[in-house]
Amino acid sequence: MISLRLMEDTMEDYVAMREWFSEPELQEWVWCDEKGEPPVPLERIIEKYGSRVKNPTTVFPYFILRDDESIGFI
Repeated sequence: MISLRLMEDTMEDYVAMREWFSEPELQEWVWCDEKGEPPVPLERIIEKYGSRVKNPTTVFPYFILRDDESIGFI
């Protein structure tokens, strides 16, 4: 079953995002407006997405789940 959950302010979620951002297929699309340093440092992910997770106002970060396992981000 496919479902969504809000991203949480946990190291597990930030590490999962770093792993996804490191996928070769995503390098062209991910972090293209940033400094482009592969692999994306965990600190940069926390800096960018931490405020969105802690204070969602206009951007609501979600994880895509398949059978309760995180498989992507939207």
